[in-house]
Amino acid sequence: MPLGVLAPSATEPSATDMISDARQLPAAKFTTREKSVITLLKLGTSNKIIAYELQMSESTVKVHIRNIMRKMKVKNRTEVVSRILGVTREFGSGK
Repeated sequence: MPLGVLAPSATEPSATDMISDARQLPAAKFTTREKSVITLLKLGTSNKIIAYELQMSESTVKVHIRNIMRKMKVKNRTEVVSRILGVTREFGSGK
């Protein structure tokens, strides 16, 4: 099984651990696979690596990301991660 590519050291969580953490995501009603994709998106993982880690095609990853963006009403994957991590638009406003 290809899981674990993202966690080369024993002190870092494995991809399996990160995927199980994704089930705790609040907000919109995401499928289990969408939650897994979000977890890997938070790490800045490319679509190709997400596909490898989750054993799906790259085009399926893109579909999941598109569905996530639609459910969250955002325009790109960066906004998905920002919202999940709680980063606000005021970050660069000098406040």
